[in-house]
Amino acid sequence: MGLDLRFQSMPDACRLLARSRHEPDFGANLEFFKSYALTSQEELDHRANDQLFIEFVHEVRQAIDHYPGIEHRNLYLGRSWDMLYYLLSEGRRKGEPKDWTHWVEKAIFGGEILNEATQTTIGFPIRYLSPVEVCHVQDKLETVTLEMLRSHWNPQAMREAEIYKIHVEENEDCCKWVQEDFEKLRAFYALSAGHGEGVLAFVG
Repeated sequence: MGLDLRFQSMPDACRLLARSRHEPDFGANLEFFKSYALTSQEELDHRANDQLFIEFVHEVRQAIDHYPGIEHRNLYLGRSWDMLYYLLSEGRRKGEPKDWTHWVEKAIFGGEILNEATQTTIGFPIRYLSPVEVCHVQDKLETVTLEMLRSHWNPQAMREAEIYKIHVEENEDCCKWVQEDFEKLRAFYALSAGHGEGVLAFVG
């Protein structure tokens, strides 16, 4: 089992978010927002006795009606997140503990914990970054160049720092893939900021 990272845009005033803060069992479904947005009537009928699921899908559809296209404003970063974290964060490169007030940690791992009991399927708390903070992260990401990231690429040092899924023999192609992931992350935050939305982060 690996640790994948994914993000979903979510407006601060969304009822789905408000309910998820106070109902952990309901909020745990946030991890599957994208797939539940595509739930067929057949699936709803099949799970008719699962009242919480029915209510969640209803709220998902309400969110899509109120915020058109939100089901497409998401990003799957996969397992390269720690490599990207290393390239962006001086603290990570120095082996320092996470600084949850720093924009890099917020960009990669999200903001406030919705509820300690509102977790992904593998037990990580779901985090939410407010629209104001999303704009701040976007501004910071715009100052980062691919050359800056490339200057910190060192597979041997990354291996010694126990970067997740890194191998000493990683070549330049891997560096380019991580750079591409950075560009996707930057584009995602720009999209979310442009819609005035916050961002949910899931490790699962």
